[in-house]
Amino acid sequence: MGFFESFSAPFMMSVALWPLVSFIVTVPVLAMLYHRDNRLGFGAALSAYATVLYLIGLLCFTLYPMPDDPAAYCATHHLHPQLNPLQFIGDIRADGLTAILQIVMNVVFFVPLGFIMKRVFRWKFAVALPVGFLASLLVETMQLTGVMGVFPCSYRLFDVDDLIWNTSGAVIGYGCAMLFDRLFRRGARICRRSPAGFVRRFVAFLIDMGLVVVCATPVGVAAMVLVTMVSGRPGADVQRMRLLG
Repeated sequence: MGFFESFSAPFMMSVALWPLVSFIVTVPVLAMLYHRDNRLGFGAALSAYATVLYLIGLLCFTLYPMPDDPAAYCATHHLHPQLNPLQFIGDIRADGLTAILQIVMNVVFFVPLGFIMKRVFRWKFAVALPVGFLASLLVETMQLTGVMGVFPCSYRLFDVDDLIWNTSGAVIGYGCAMLFDRLFRRGARICRRSPAGFVRRFVAFLIDMGLVVVCATPVGVAAMVLVTMVSGRPGADVQRMRLLG
């Protein structure tokens, strides 16, 4: 039970981040689904939100929590990449059930990714396989680099076995989606494209405006921070006059 209790904090963090992040990130996904299917139903919107929740949870589970005292941790821990693809055999012999559970969870975490790539985005296997591998490689690289330098040292192990198990999980998820498509054929076919009417134009306008807001907000915030920094420095008025002149 102690093994599974370690996932409670990342789960609560992902749930807390979900409402805000999903509102921002889901807009491009909904735009893509609407452009592809020529409609936007409840199922598509729900799938988009579930996809965002899964991605947030994946990052939280693999990168959080960080050690409380970075300096003390980095002084006593020096993690080096594990590059032996058969190391899991020794881990199972040494740790038994704990090592097996770790392997199972590495597979399970990436099963939804494979399912999403096939069921939601309808990617071919030739695309889904490298994407699943690259997603796992990105996670392992962030662990190795301390989330790209946010943490001063590597606080989780870069393990080549994790790349193998994570990619295997994505492949299993892709296969589950294929089986799901065979067992449960969609009753409603995607409507054919027709000349854009008022409703479609209005929905497209809302999506475009949402994308504009999402893209413009960081730029606006950065501009406000820059103006605040410039206005608070000595001689800022002289510099502004030079720029205006």
